[in-house]
Amino acid sequence: MPAALGFLAGILTFVPYIGAFVSAVPSLLLAVSINLDLAVYVVLLYIVVHLIEGYIRVPLVQRRVVPLPPALTLSAQIILGVVAGFLGLLLATPLVAAAIVIIRMVYVEDVLGDHTTTERSAQKNMASYADSGGGGASGSPAS
Repeated sequence: MPAALGFLAGILTFVPYIGAFVSAVPSLLLAVSINLDLAVYVVLLYIVVHLIEGYIRVPLVQRRVVPLPPALTLSAQIILGVVAGFLGLLLATPLVAAAIVIIRMVYVEDVLGDHTTTERSAQKNMASYADSGGGGASGSPAS
């Protein structure tokens, strides 16, 4: 049972913003049915884990990928959740990220001719790669 609850919590955590809250419900209901003290520990554990994830792990990962405005992400989750149910909720964030990349490539770069966003993004990615030690002995990318 603990493995199933952990698996369910891990799957639901992929849904940004609301997944963390929904993932706590089954574990909390089980803990309440056993003992109220255990329920308090479950709530504290979920809070600590999701604070670490939300304020440390996720920002470190997301700063290297496509930045998504939170309002756009929540709007897409609501719309796709209503239209396509749980599958739409799971796929909302990746679809919005893909749409932003496509819009940037097709409209901003091709139609408007503004290639600076891509160049800046490439330079930023190369700098973070070099800072992480991935650029060889000198710390800079190989030329």
